[in-house]
Amino acid sequence: MTNYIIREYLKNNGINNDYYQLFSLCVKNHHSFINNPIHDFYIEKNQDILKEQFDALNIDFINGILEENNLPTIKGDFSDILECFNELEDIYDELEYEEDNLKYEFYFLYMYLFSLLISSDKEDAIFRDKKINTNPTIPNSIEEYIKNFPKRNEIDYLRTKMFFEVAKKVDEINLEHKIYSLNAPTGMGKTLAIFNFALKLANKIKSEIGIEMKIIYCLPFLSIIDQNYKVLDEVLSEILDKPVSSDILLKHHHLSEVSYKLDENEENVLEEDKSLHLIETWNSKIITTTFMQLFYTIFSNKNKNLKKIPRIKQFNNYLRRNTSNSL
Repeated sequence: MTNYIIREYLKNNGINNDYYQLFSLCVKNHHSFINNPIHDFYIEKNQDILKEQFDALNIDFINGILEENNLPTIKGDFSDILECFNELEDIYDELEYEEDNLKYEFYFLYMYLFSLLISSDKEDAIFRDKKINTNPTIPNSIEEYIKNFPKRNEIDYLRTKMFFEVAKKVDEINLEHKIYSLNAPTGMGKTLAIFNFALKLANKIKSEIGIEMKIIYCLPFLSIIDQNYKVLDEVLSEILDKPVSSDILLKHHHLSEVSYKLDENEENVLEEDKSLHLIETWNSKIITTTFMQLFYTIFSNKNKNLKKIPRIKQFNNYLRRNTSNSL
């Protein structure tokens, strides 16, 4: 039915897209996880069950809901619905012979659509009409904090010198270059130098391209994540002159506390199910997390892991720039 409704919607709006069936795969799997599409494309053995389910539906009731939302109504019988779904087999045959780049696009688009559905579905179920709308302001840099930080010895001055040398690089970089590295000895203040670089880079991207980015600070060990989170929390609290809320700075790993603070009031914490959803969907400007959390977000088929994708602006922007017209 999803296929039928979307096909009619696109047709009514003059949109030609052969891959609209992806939506139905998302709906089919949204209570489980993404399958290899080959397992979803063929439905011959389930046709009798599908027809029985279709005949048991109250189509008039469903059409009433569709009309309320300005969507095409169901005017055909089961054979029309089945015809739409059978077109999925043609898509699989086409993809087998496509170039690798189109297969990658199909994969990422499928993941993205699936993640949009599951994150929205869970958010609606958890929050109902009480949505949490936050858009906090974060500093463009922490340079004033570093300038005012006491320098007690030669190492402190070396840290400060490196900090500002790294900061100046933001003005020189080409935004088409995506990967940068910083090599410095232990104790030279890489945590704050990198954090400041990320703040300034995010501000540069917003100013020049108009895209507001998240900062995802990935680290290999839980002890280092906890340590860096504490440092960032102290710095931001000092700059903002108030305790830091979870929509500004968030810590996420499998042992992190399930607690989402709405504002500077330490007592104003959401219930556990709401906190868990906002944490697992990275509802924050700055996230400190593990490499594995990031990798499982991009390379996974699990429902729980994919919820974060709509929050990752970089992923969304990649799709907008690199997805071909055929998709």
